[in-house]
Order: sequence, then structure tokens, then C-alpha cells
Amino acid sequence: MSIRWPRLLSPTNLSQIIRMQKNPLTALKIFSEAQFKYPNYRHNGPVYATMIGILGSSGRITEMKEVINQMKSDSCECKDSVFVTAIKTYARAGQLDEAVSLFKNLSQFNCVNWTQSFNTLVEIMVEESRLEDACRLFVEH
Repeated sequence: MSIRWPRLLSPTNLSQIIRMQKNPLTALKIFSEAQFKYPNYRHNGPVYATMIGILGSSGRITEMKEVINQMKSDSCECKDSVFVTAIKTYARAGQLDEAVSLFKNLSQFNCVNWTQSFNTLVEIMVEESRLEDACRLFVEH
């Protein structure tokens, strides 16, 4: 993997670099390497969203989950759409319980609005004929 690193790295630069990668694991390696190459650099919400989207769309669920956990431990401010991507990825992979678990733990993330995640999860549960679970989630939240 030979990429041309910029003199100064911004989150926008990194998002562009990882989007250009054909292999999601190469993108993940670059994503991880950035903070070591640039000690003052910090991932932001859009960079996390890009990486989670790349991993999710390629079915790299284990790696996606690791990036989500890193985002949580970094206390990075993120948009609800990041979680929608992850919830849909889990559902496509037949891991609806993992999607529910992620949603129930959203309060641990630096994200203030979960409406889109909630609606997406309830919609998926209804489509999967998990009506009792959908009702329970609706009543709880």
C-alpha cells in the first residue's frame, strides 16, 4: 500500500483518501495509521461515518464494530446517520439483535438525536415480523 500522505492531514483529506481505496481493509489500515503519522490529528464524525460506511457496505462487520467502539471511546461527536448505516448493515447480515444492542447503547455515544436510528430499527423489526420486539422498543423509547 503506497499512498501519498499530505504534509498536513485534515479529516476531509483522510475521508477522500480512504474513499479512493478499492479494498476496505486497506482503507481501515490508512484510517488507523493516520493518528500515528500525525500525532495532532483526530478523527471527526464525518471520517468515522466514511469508514463505518465503507466497512458496512463491504460486509466487514467485525471491523465496523471495532471502529464504532473506537468512535465511542474517542467521544467523537457524530450524526444519527452513522448509526442508521450500522443498524442496516447488522440487519442485512442477519444480526438484528446486534442492531438492537447498538441502539440501546446510543446514550454512551456523543450523539444527541437518535430519531432516525429509532425509526430505521422499528421499520426493520416490522419488516422482519418481530412485531412484539418493535412494540417493546417503541414503548421503552
